[in-house]
Amino acid sequence: MQSTELERAIRGFRRYYEENVSQANYELRVSDLLEADRKEWERRDAELHPSSFPFCGLRYAYDYNEREDDPIIVQEFGRDYFLNAGHVFHAALQKWLGRGGQMIGNWHCLECKAKHTFKVKPEKCRKCGGQHLEYHELGGKWGKNVSWHTDGLWKKGSKIWLVDYKSTSTYAIEQHRKTKQVFPYVSNRFQIETYVPLVEDTFDVKVAGWLLVYAARDNPNHMFKVEVVGGTVDDERREQLRARLDTADTDFGIARKVKEQPVKVFKRLERTKLCEDKDFYDHFVKDRYNPCPLEKVCFNQSKLHAFLKKSIVDKTDAS
Repeated sequence: MQSTELERAIRGFRRYYEENVSQANYELRVSDLLEADRKEWERRDAELHPSSFPFCGLRYAYDYNEREDDPIIVQEFGRDYFLNAGHVFHAALQKWLGRGGQMIGNWHCLECKAKHTFKVKPEKCRKCGGQHLEYHELGGKWGKNVSWHTDGLWKKGSKIWLVDYKSTSTYAIEQHRKTKQVFPYVSNRFQIETYVPLVEDTFDVKVAGWLLVYAARDNPNHMFKVEVVGGTVDDERREQLRARLDTADTDFGIARKVKEQPVKVFKRLERTKLCEDKDFYDHFVKDRYNPCPLEKVCFNQSKLHAFLKKSIVDKTDAS
């Protein structure tokens, strides 16, 4: 009898778990958020972040024009879990790698609140002599619209390297070791390279290159569960990255005006769209989980014009 009840309880809880975690989601309007959460959402929505790269002003303008004035935010367990787990993962790595004395960041004294900016970890606080210092990410504003924070800078001799931490699966790490073709993910490379002009312009330093650290979620404590890949940055690449960032900063501001001036905005952003041709899109941008809504028309001018014109008409009719 007890065994039968236990079996029913196990089956019942599995169903309960599936209904409330595995298959559960719900929708909220931005206006339904708590005031503090709504203001934070609106603040971030009005900023361009490196996590949005590769950034295309034309695609952003199309998505923004299609979006409702009071957008729906889909809440899911997976998104909630990975977002919070990601925060813990980054904070732990920043703390422990920062203690090694080669990670440049901002250090806050936990005893007197003094701040030590753009430094490797001081042995003690210059103000109170305390030894309890906490790592904070480097960051700032760039141009008119870009807001950024980076995981850290690694100082090796006279060279400075950008570092970004990514959690991944053990399977992906094993596949990369077999093929050397898994890492870096294209979007990760776009994102970390974006930090080069941001760091250099903000702190007046020269970045030698970038390092992406992929650590397995189940046990990032050991190096057999970690892969590091990277690349260098020469002067030609540096100027390309700065030009790309400058275009993205400008185009983001233009794209945000699309609801008031759709024809003018689309016409302007067609000239500076990200993808030069379909090969560029297929190789550097295409994401099967997040395909571009313009991918089937973007490389045929007449089709693109017709598609954008229809979207403007449909939007006008709907309102």
